[in-house]
Amino acid sequence: MPTYQFKAITADGKNIEGKETAPSRAEILSRLREKQHYPLTVEEVIEKDIKDLKVFGRVKTKHIAVFCRQFYTMMNAGVTIVNSLDILRQQVEHKRFQESITKLYEDVQKGYTFSEALEQQPHIYPSLLIHMAAAGEAS
Repeated sequence: MPTYQFKAITADGKNIEGKETAPSRAEILSRLREKQHYPLTVEEVIEKDIKDLKVFGRVKTKHIAVFCRQFYTMMNAGVTIVNSLDILRQQVEHKRFQESITKLYEDVQKGYTFSEALEQQPHIYPSLLIHMAAAGEAS
């Protein structure tokens, strides 16, 4: 059964907060009204597994900077974008960043431009990088 967090006002005007388990939001509202509380908010609490939290797999700016430098060097040497991404994804040790580069690699193989592939992961790549890549492709 889901857990709901609520805020309400009692009959004498005091603010209260709490959590209760119920089969539905309507049930919580009904319980609050029975106690003569006036609900302000009732929201379902969503429990997350610790591995779902992205904080533990955060990609640091340093990793992105090294990636950009290596990517530039390969492109300047005449290596294709797909081959560059393939090489870089095999070399990166940071697991989350490796998954991200693998996604870039797959998206570019599917026909997306490099900037479009970057754009699909805004939680990892800064908008400045995405727009710079788009400008480079346009020129």
